[in-house]
Amino acid sequence: MKNRTTLIVFLQVFIFLLSIQTQAQIVMYGETGWGGTYNGGTIFSITPNGNLSIVSNLNPVFAAQPGGSLFYASDGNFYASSFQGGYGDSCTIFRCTPNGSLKTMINLDTVWGLCAPYGNNLIEGLDGNLYGMLSNGGNYGDGLIFKLELSGYYTAIHFFSGTDGMDPFGSLIQTSDSTFGGVTGYGGTYGKGTIFKCTTTGVLTSVFSFNTPDGSVPSQDLVLANDGNFYGLCYNGGKYGFGTLFKYNPVGGFTKLVDFDSINGSTPAGSLIQASDNNLYGLTSKGGTKGDYGTLFVCTLSGTLTTLVSFNDSDGASPNSSLLQASDGYLYGTTYSGGKFNLGTIFQCSTTGSLKKLVDLDSTIGVTPNGNLIEVDNLTTGLNKITTTNSPSLFPNPNNGQFTIQINAGKSNPIIEKIEIYNVVGEKVFSQSTMNNSQFTITLNQPAGVYLYRVTDNSGNMIGEGKFVVGK
Repeated sequence: MKNRTTLIVFLQVFIFLLSIQTQAQIVMYGETGWGGTYNGGTIFSITPNGNLSIVSNLNPVFAAQPGGSLFYASDGNFYASSFQGGYGDSCTIFRCTPNGSLKTMINLDTVWGLCAPYGNNLIEGLDGNLYGMLSNGGNYGDGLIFKLELSGYYTAIHFFSGTDGMDPFGSLIQTSDSTFGGVTGYGGTYGKGTIFKCTTTGVLTSVFSFNTPDGSVPSQDLVLANDGNFYGLCYNGGKYGFGTLFKYNPVGGFTKLVDFDSINGSTPAGSLIQASDNNLYGLTSKGGTKGDYGTLFVCTLSGTLTTLVSFNDSDGASPNSSLLQASDGYLYGTTYSGGKFNLGTIFQCSTTGSLKKLVDLDSTIGVTPNGNLIEVDNLTTGLNKITTTNSPSLFPNPNNGQFTIQINAGKSNPIIEKIEIYNVVGEKVFSQSTMNNSQFTITLNQPAGVYLYRVTDNSGNMIGEGKFVVGK
């Protein structure tokens, strides 16, 4: 009897440890622009050890040639844009389920005319709707901002007209007052792009117009750092014509921090991210010391830039998207070309510059990767929502970054619960497992803004989720 009891206890401990190990599994998702079964690109998953699986082969019936990053919404599905697909083979906004089923949500060309989602990404707003931008199309042909409800209803909330900006790039960012911010690549006072803010009803104000010395053609997203300032990149312009890194303070205005000079990189691509060490990390598509293959850099908030990696073609070339810092602390990204087949790579890099190539992309996996990698857990089997009378709640909301999540209490069988927090572009910024706690207090070291929290059990079943606002 004693041996049997010991065996039972051992098995319980083993299952407990196994469930923790399972929860710790990191899975990232991304897109390629071409290749796959129908040569329309792919959606794939990849683990830190380079284990890659195809989630969906994109095709012209629903969506092909994706033009921006994947976004993982609160309904458990991916959303993104594409250059082909749907009715009339036009540009689309599409949905992809965790098992790879595709659906066209909007046929962009038939709605807003000659639209182009060049690197445009979606976010989920505080109201539960998706918001995005298009670089072309609309009433004036200069691009637009739109809202997409998860039910499928969509509407344009602002049409750019040139003077207030044109060709918006990247994704919007929603601040704690629910106002959106973003950049346009062109237009404004000098025709070199703008920084703007916009209400959810479409009232837009250009707050800064770029000129060549400041930098021109701002690329991708603004990032709101934990010092309360916005940071971003310009594709060209600046002292040497190779682009700039800038800071924008809503009160203090614009400050150029870095002029790229080709040696430290040129033509920055994608967006900056703020990593757990509070520094900014990013990529340039050209420049460096090993040819003109691009760089990976780190920059302090005061503007001291250090090149961590100069790509050498064999490990990748011409990165054109943003980095992801996964929950293991490493940086992950893709290159547009280079590698074994000169069709791009997926890589891992430490914050000290130790680079490891994970995958050489080929025509089967997909080539010319688009957008950023995102980290999402438990999608191999899907998130199965369960009904409970004690759903999680978060308070206070809004908060200053310190808050409590009340988890459903009174369960007879202890289970492992996992709390995850994502920002509005789908990046996981917090993850913690807890054993059947009724309350869990969190200090989130992130900038002001809108966040999504999810609580799952050790089988990947969703216990509950919600949105909250951090205001500092």
